[in-house]
Amino acid sequence: MPSGFADTRPADEQAVVDSVYARLPGEVAARADAFTRAEKTMLRTGGEAGRIEVARRARGMLLQAERVRDGAAPYFARIRGRFRDSMGEGFGEDVRVSGFPYMEAWDGPAGEVLAVSQWAGIAELARDPAAESYEAQDAYERARGLVGRVACLDVKVEDVEIRDGRVTRVAPRYGEVWRERVRGRLLDPGNIGIGQMWDVLDRDQMRLISRRDPGRRLLTIHGPAGTGKTVVALHYVGLQAAEEDACLYVVPTPALGRHVELGLRFSTRAPERWRVLALWEMLQELCPEAGAYVPEDEPTPLAPAKTAAADDGVLPHAVAALGEAGARADLLRAYFAGVATYCRAAGQGEPPARRVRREDVPALILLALRAGRRWPGARPRWIIVDEAQAYPPLAYAAIRAVAGDGARFVVAGDVNQRLGGPLGLPDFAAARDALDVAKKAADTVLLQSVYRTPRAIHALGRRILGEPAGDVTALHDEEGETAAVALPRAGDLPARIAEEVVLASERGMRMIAVVAPGLQRARQLMPAVAPELRRRMGEHAPAAIQLLDGGDGYRGGLCFAPLEAMQGLEADLVIVADADREAYPPDPAGARRLYTAVTRARKRTVLLAAGRLTPLLD
Repeated sequence: MPSGFADTRPADEQAVVDSVYARLPGEVAARADAFTRAEKTMLRTGGEAGRIEVARRARGMLLQAERVRDGAAPYFARIRGRFRDSMGEGFGEDVRVSGFPYMEAWDGPAGEVLAVSQWAGIAELARDPAAESYEAQDAYERARGLVGRVACLDVKVEDVEIRDGRVTRVAPRYGEVWRERVRGRLLDPGNIGIGQMWDVLDRDQMRLISRRDPGRRLLTIHGPAGTGKTVVALHYVGLQAAEEDACLYVVPTPALGRHVELGLRFSTRAPERWRVLALWEMLQELCPEAGAYVPEDEPTPLAPAKTAAADDGVLPHAVAALGEAGARADLLRAYFAGVATYCRAAGQGEPPARRVRREDVPALILLALRAGRRWPGARPRWIIVDEAQAYPPLAYAAIRAVAGDGARFVVAGDVNQRLGGPLGLPDFAAARDALDVAKKAADTVLLQSVYRTPRAIHALGRRILGEPAGDVTALHDEEGETAAVALPRAGDLPARIAEEVVLASERGMRMIAVVAPGLQRARQLMPAVAPELRRRMGEHAPAAIQLLDGGDGYRGGLCFAPLEAMQGLEADLVIVADADREAYPPDPAGARRLYTAVTRARKRTVLLAAGRLTPLLD
């Protein structure tokens, strides 16, 4: 139905924006004062639940005002329309939509200016302007006395482009303004954390985020590298979960966890109810004696037995060794006794040294729970498993045991990025089975619009996999750059890496990753390249170079990392060192590893090898 509303003029919308900025200094001061008072009251009452909630909301309101003060646009879309509520009464709306968790109200030159958050029901129209109705569910609708489904009679949804406090354009939703936003995000240098992305998600992603089905216990989101699986999963749960729900975000490494944490407070209404944990960190919650995260290159020959199903392999022997000792049992002693029993029964001789490895973690989590150890705090009602291909089925069984009954799951990943053999996921059906979710309660979606990965890099990744590049839509404006260079001698590698870093730095690329086949190789390359950089760049050489082993968050700049530590992360330039047959053999496992490495890049991928490059590049 053609809308009866005239197009919004930028000059008219500028008056609204000006009124927001005129109020902003006073708002920041008032909210800072409100947060201080709420925090003092909370501490004085000993952390009483209601006071904690008031302080939390006050802090969220302050952060929101500070973000607008620091340059974030106060809203990104305008909705005007005529509607009919569930009782048949007609009413009109004229609201702006922000990406923030709290609604705003300002007095403007033409009356009240209301910016609702993406959590308001009417914001469903920003996600899908063609929607014929929306669910009244947020505080905004409750304050208006709206409940149930609201019918959309005549609606106009427009994107509002605000740059440096100025309204530059207004256009229909998903039109030219949206495309420019997407283009700007993709062409900008990378960022060390997941940012606020509501305003650039496409129509299909937004529809997926809005899908509500109380009977669905598992949503699987899969697709090639760069399709936005992580962002979609995060926003999906942000909209579906109640504010009081405890939520758990599971990542393969603590490094990826820090990347996610940076975006959580702007992707959910209650960030303090979220925990972002690697499996190692989940184990530490239950079994502190297991020790801190230990980065590793390869699984041991015992890994298949350690990650076998709960009634096979090592775990039953560990449970038997646990006996009746209960929660105070020496879990590590029982576990390694189980490993020894398994080795003897399987004719494998004496087990390796007693040290907790990544392959031991899922079984130890299950053993701790069976011993009666309790998960600290509230059981999670929503769980996102990111980089889903990185976990064996036993890890999913451990995650389900932590959550208990009634939890809902979002599993996001790409099986083509499975790296770890027995430590990875063979297919998504195995995850569903391990989570004990019936087929009728599970749903799967495929994302096929590639954003982060430029066309040339995406095409290279698909060729490595032996798959056609045309089965997805590559939306990046840049073609991207790829280069593969066979060096005459191994000693030439540090100088060539330094040359690529210098060129990238001169072009404004601020996130540069040198990806090595393993952690030990990354440790060798880093001190070899540093002198070359100092020789070429002098005082402009990077002051700090990070060895990213998976245990610490990526801080930006130049890093050296094993491939496992780069799971879920990205960089402007990715240099794949040792891109030869030994590191990336011409078999499915080698192809998956190389595909994962090259698709970490947002702008340029360079593959280097001493001697012949891997046949996967032929």
